[in-house]
Amino acid sequence: MSSITKESHIHFLVLAFCISIYFTNTQNVSASIARRVGVHITNAFSNSKLDLHCKSKDDDLGPHVLTKYQYVEWHFFPNFFGRTLFWCNFDDRFRSKGIDVYNEKKYGSCPIYHPAYSFICYWEVRDDGFYFNHYPSPNPPLPWKKMADWS
Repeated sequence: MSSITKESHIHFLVLAFCISIYFTNTQNVSASIARRVGVHITNAFSNSKLDLHCKSKDDDLGPHVLTKYQYVEWHFFPNFFGRTLFWCNFDDRFRSKGIDVYNEKKYGSCPIYHPAYSFICYWEVRDDGFYFNHYPSPNPPLPWKKMADWS
């Protein structure tokens, strides 16, 4: 009877060890995925209003009209499988453009895989195109990256 008890204890300890290893690794992965992230879009036009309408498969954020330096921002939890996608249609009265503003597959999900950066994807819509950064203006430590032209 005592050998069965010893075997049971050994099996229990091995199982407990395996479960603790599993949850330690799972917490690290899920912590990076389960972080609440956001998208921040600023109208950085010289003299224009900006109409935008942003959506995902599940959420329609509705139309917005931004004057110079106004912004819209929203937050969400990314999909566990890396399929989160938000896109926006932009219109400055003279031209229109639709772009993905949060696309884990296309952009590597801006904040999730860059934990040293902020957890907000910053966008500036300018006269010559659409710019992205991990930090807000003014003077971000990284340069703004042009992601798309208006055409």
